[in-house]
Amino acid sequence: MFKIWTYFRYAVLLMAFIMLGFYLLVATPWQEWIFGPPTYAEVIAEGQPIVSAIYKFKADTGLWPQYLEDLVPHYLPKTPDYAWYYTVTVDGPSLAKTRSTEKTRTHVGFDFNPTTPSWRVFGDLENRTLKTLPPPPTTASAPSESRTNATLAEFDRRIKREPHVIDHSRNKVSFLRNLHRLADARAAAGDCLDNNPTDYWPRLAIAALDLESPATQSSTQSSVLSTLPSTEPSATSTAPSTQNADFMTQDFPTWVAANPTYTHYFYLFILQRDAHNDAAALDAISHMAALTPALDPDDDRILVFYIFDAARFALAHEKWDLVIALCDQWQKIEGEGHTGELSYYALRAAALLAKGGGSGGVSYDNALLDLNKLAATLYHTWAQNLPALRAAVKAKDSSYRYDPGQPPLTPAPYEIFATPQ
Repeated sequence: MFKIWTYFRYAVLLMAFIMLGFYLLVATPWQEWIFGPPTYAEVIAEGQPIVSAIYKFKADTGLWPQYLEDLVPHYLPKTPDYAWYYTVTVDGPSLAKTRSTEKTRTHVGFDFNPTTPSWRVFGDLENRTLKTLPPPPTTASAPSESRTNATLAEFDRRIKREPHVIDHSRNKVSFLRNLHRLADARAAAGDCLDNNPTDYWPRLAIAALDLESPATQSSTQSSVLSTLPSTEPSATSTAPSTQNADFMTQDFPTWVAANPTYTHYFYLFILQRDAHNDAAALDAISHMAALTPALDPDDDRILVFYIFDAARFALAHEKWDLVIALCDQWQKIEGEGHTGELSYYALRAAALLAKGGGSGGVSYDNALLDLNKLAATLYHTWAQNLPALRAAVKAKDSSYRYDPGQPPLTPAPYEIFATPQ
């Protein structure tokens, strides 16, 4: 009996050692202790042809491929394995392959940094550089005619595949504009309007391009971009065809009046401001302030930045009541949970200060109250030069003109045309 019990204990102890060894095998990086960290050489070998194809596509067309499928068949014989995922942002492309277990997720990817491109591993357990490569050869600053044609052909291919994705047309129009081919850019914007007759952007682009044309600069800028029509707009608007029609700049203000939304009036403000039509720009802001702030379904930007940009302009033109109205709107939607950006306190305080004492100095008191509320928050604000504004409010200097500074880079100011790649 004693021997049986002894053998049983030995068996239990042996089983415990086996289970401990198995746990250490699966739960600890023992391979790295013995052999060093993994190099993921097989993943790099599989992915390097994809990276080379992406670079070759960029060299030929001036554009990063939109999808990996775009590389087939001219740059790759077949579409890469589905485990490879690829995206393109304004900062460039991203390529990686996921290697996951039940407990960890590891990604092996390529960093298309223009100066130090490299393979990297990142994820739950690792974050390090695997292999650094020399940067690709630089291309000439001015694209050749053949490369320009290749770029335009790629834009056309994307537009044909996804005609309702406005960014494709926006990129093509912006590219042509950057080449000073304004007539071609205007025609491309017209094609975009034919494919997307209810969208604001093609109309806005046509108006902006008209303003840049030599003929428009001499005659249209002061007359065509007038204030909004005085007639009451209809509830709907039918888009006129761009074919065989002189789609003049005045169409955009008319279209906005017939399709009044907060963002449409903001775009009109941008157009008028860039045309140095200050009175018409302020008129567009006034129409903004009369509506409930809201982004259109096709607008994915930040609503309060639109209000900030418009309020800055109104402040610079000493439209104090308009600034206050915009800031009141801003405060209301911030209370409903937007960005946590509270620059409206500073802008409104500046407008209240400039309005003067009024009824027993209540404007001064309210301006100081706004600044105190702003100072009590922990948020960073877009509005700058706050110490000078506070000093002027405390001194009740209604002659002080507040400069909130330049718009922040993030979010980037709204631009009608895209920045060429």
